[in-house]
Amino acid sequence: MKKPALLAIAMLAISSTADAAKCKFAKDETDPFTEVKTLQTKWDQLTSTWMADSREIDGWISVVAVDDYVALWLKLDYTVKPRSEPSDASLKDVINIPEGAPLLILMPDDTIIELPAVREVRADAYKLAPWDHPMDVNTWTKRAAANIKYALPPEAREALKAQDATDLRITAANRNFDIEIHKKSRTDFQNAFACMQL
Repeated sequence: MKKPALLAIAMLAISSTADAAKCKFAKDETDPFTEVKTLQTKWDQLTSTWMADSREIDGWISVVAVDDYVALWLKLDYTVKPRSEPSDASLKDVINIPEGAPLLILMPDDTIIELPAVREVRADAYKLAPWDHPMDVNTWTKRAAANIKYALPPEAREALKAQDATDLRITAANRNFDIEIHKKSRTDFQNAFACMQL
């Protein structure tokens, strides 16, 4: 008789954790042919919308589960405003994430969680001339964007559910991209993992 009671308590705890997270899913569906279930949290912005035009790095995350395989998807948006026209050579491979390159997640207790990139991601930049964007007529703009998928094993999910994260470091081939998670975004970041009750 004790086992069903314990099971009911555990299920209630899991349910209340997900409910407390205010889960919002972009996708929650089961394929009618394969019965494979796909669950994806909505995209959460990691940085503040305030002064976004003057920031070099912006990021968004979503947690995706396909059956029992879970991954963290990260959108990286890189923008710089050089003083002069960027050369064509400087636009090549602005974002270059090798397969296995770690995403480092800094937690408030100073622990670091590492997630490996599932595959190589490379993205060239494009440039905008001063006359191409009327809001900023005095500068050139160089932009690149990439979607990066990181493996998310159960032990990492549990650690990320337990406390909010403060900073990310995206390890790339030619540089690192650091993102300080905005205070108002930290709960959303934590909730994305709490919503994946698998």
